[in-house]
Amino acid sequence: MSMITFGGTRLFEMLSTWNGRHAERAAMRSELASMDEAVIRDLGFTRSQLKALANKPFWRA
Repeated sequence: MSMITFGGTRLFEMLSTWNGRHAERAAMRSELASMDEAVIRDLGFTRSQLKALANKPFWRA
């Protein structure tokens, strides 16, 4: 049985990479949501900017 490839990359490797990135981004979104206002200001963001970043679809990351 041959491996499924997509553009020279094995499908399983692509899905594994995507899953890892998805997990990292989910953790970042959770961390951003739990930051207090002083930290957000120190980073130069507003709460609404962080919400927009957290809600950004994965294909726009």
